[in-house]
Formats: sequence, structure tokens, C-alpha cells
Amino acid sequence: FVILLLIVGLVGTVSAEETLHFHENETSGTTVFDYSGFGNDGTTHGSLTQGVTGISKPEGDWGGGLSYSFDGNDDYITVPSSDSVDFSNEDFSLSAWVYPDNLDNNARVFSKGESDSGYAIYWKTADQRSLSVPGFDAQVDDGSNPRYADSNPKEITADSQSWHFVSFTWDDSENEGCIRVDN
Repeated sequence: FVILLLIVGLVGTVSAEETLHFHENETSGTTVFDYSGFGNDGTTHGSLTQGVTGISKPEGDWGGGLSYSFDGNDDYITVPSSDSVDFSNEDFSLSAWVYPDNLDNNARVFSKGESDSGYAIYWKTADQRSLSVPGFDAQVDDGSNPRYADSNPKEITADSQSWHFVSFTWDDSENEGCIRVDN
């Protein structure tokens, strides 16, 4: 996966607040700067490639024309635990621009928490989904009650050679989420 921009935030009828915003435009070092104002800077791990150029950017050219490339094996970014990204019992949304070039099952775009609690957006192959095509899924789990959301039924392949906007919104009062790709 190549990821250009990651935005995480609280949503609601009274106010919306961006709590994590990565441009992923750094070209060296291990720090990924958070532009939300909350100081949730991340740390890179593995052999991810910084400063990737040459891929047509989505409208707006966020990130100064650069992005990160993750190999799908051991590349990831960690963010220290913080109340500003702990959405227990709250509405929230996650979104990212993703350029898939290697689509292995369960490739995570974003996750917080352990395997049995937290939230995540990840890739699933067709045989692992309730839909008949591969796509992005999301999960929210409080440790005892995992809930899932499937993306709209749009087939995305590794050779699509394009960016996709993936967004997930969780409505805690309704105990349900909605994931959308490219809309």
C-alpha cells in the first residue's frame, strides 16, 4: 500500500474535531508529524519508503506531492496512546487516501488497539468478505462485541493504478458504522 494522508477525528452534531492528521510528506527520519494540533506524532517502523513521488496525486495534492510506501510485511507507524485518539463510546471517523499496489488479505490501513478491542480499516479478499468482491472493511470492538462494516461493492485491484479515498464513520449511539470508498 501507498498511503498519502491519514485523518482521524471525532464527529458529532455539536462539534467535529480533527485529532490526528498525517501528511506523510517527511523524506527522512522516524517521526511522522501530526498536523491536528494534538501532538500525536507517529514513529515509523520497518523499512517503509518515505518521500515517494511519481504517483499521480488526488485532487488537492495533500502532503506536498509526497507519500509513504508500506511493503505489507513489517512497515507501520505507531502513535502513543492518547485520550484524543481513544474513541470509546464516541462517534468518530477515519479517512485515508490509499494507492493499493499489493493487496494481501487483512492488510491494515489503520488500526488502534489490540486484536480484540479497538478499531481498524483493513483490506479483505473476496473469499473473506460478505460481499463477492475484494474491498475495504472496518471493525469496532469493545473487547466483547466486534462490529463490522463492509465497503460499497466496488472491486478494487492492485493494478488499478489509482488512489482511493477510504472513509469510515462510527455512530456509537446506533452501534453501527459505514465505510465508503471513493464517495
